[in-house]
Amino acid sequence: MDPNEEKVLGCLSGPLTNVEISKRTRLSSVEVSKTIRKLSKKGEIISIGYTTSRKHMRLASAITIVLDRLRDIDRRVRVLEKK
Repeated sequence: MDPNEEKVLGCLSGPLTNVEISKRTRLSSVEVSKTIRKLSKKGEIISIGYTTSRKHMRLASAITIVLDRLRDIDRRVRVLEKK
């Protein structure tokens, strides 16, 4: 793994845009874009959204968020079924 990939992965504690990643890692926007593409191809991160509002996050974090939301939905359904 190259140093830029390590920097980007290191700063992805939550969903961030390219600009936010660039500021945190002190990499140019071009370097960030190239690194995001590489990491995405490797399956390390996922991207959500479009154009300037597009955010990137670690795949493991995304899975955790999805599972938490599924648990919340399951709880709500159980409450509704009891009524």
